[in-house]
Amino acid sequence: MTAAAHHFARLLALALEPGGPPVTATAPVRPESFAPGTTRVRASVLLAMVDIVAGQTPDGPGKPAVGATMDLRLVLLSSPPTTGHLHFRCEPLRVGRRFVVAETELFSDGSPLPFGRAVSTFAVLDLGAGMPVGASRVVPVEGGSFDAFLGARVQDEHTLVLDSSPRLANGPAGTLHGGVQALAAELAAQRVVSGRDRGLAVTDLDIRYLDRLRVGPLTASARQVPSRTGAPVAVVRLGDAGSGDRLIGHATVSFGQL
Repeated sequence: MTAAAHHFARLLALALEPGGPPVTATAPVRPESFAPGTTRVRASVLLAMVDIVAGQTPDGPGKPAVGATMDLRLVLLSSPPTTGHLHFRCEPLRVGRRFVVAETELFSDGSPLPFGRAVSTFAVLDLGAGMPVGASRVVPVEGGSFDAFLGARVQDEHTLVLDSSPRLANGPAGTLHGGVQALAAELAAQRVVSGRDRGLAVTDLDIRYLDRLRVGPLTASARQVPSRTGAPVAVVRLGDAGSGDRLIGHATVSFGQL
């Protein structure tokens, strides 16, 4: 039997906790979120969760959402957990009339030290109520992995193409979900890094959301760039193919050992 095509955000099984700030949330470690051949949650999937959690600041879950994500950077300090739960704790750093800047720390079960830290900037827009609090039921991931669920196709050795669909959309903002764009960027970056060593993990994912995907499909074109340490780094251009491949996003993806 084929699994139902739930929305991308629903598959994260993220549960926001009442109260805040700080905004706190948990999510199960899902094997469907692992990079192929590993037990490592993809950085882009973690970033997708951060995007949702940070979007509830400064007033907390159940209140109006902050607005559209402008930029989001996730740095992994150590390996994410391979079992159990992921824990998120988000504090606003600055709350202005037009922008909100927040920091989110990521923890494994029982650990006082974060394995990751993220900083995000959101535009203050009236997008209606944020995500409700409470447990979120774990539902099947169509295709057996987030990679397969995304459904990106290869255009050439450094470019992936992704059709827009309701299950990948960010409805209020009229574009693709920020986590979907991040996953497309990570997959494109992996195609171009030299060696493609499975021991290498994404250690730093920095994405800037510059405009909406107005027509589609989305293109994610990656190129490897030099780095000071010699570790692979890729820059990914996100474009709107149906609008002259207009630039809508930009990501920098750094790889290393965790």
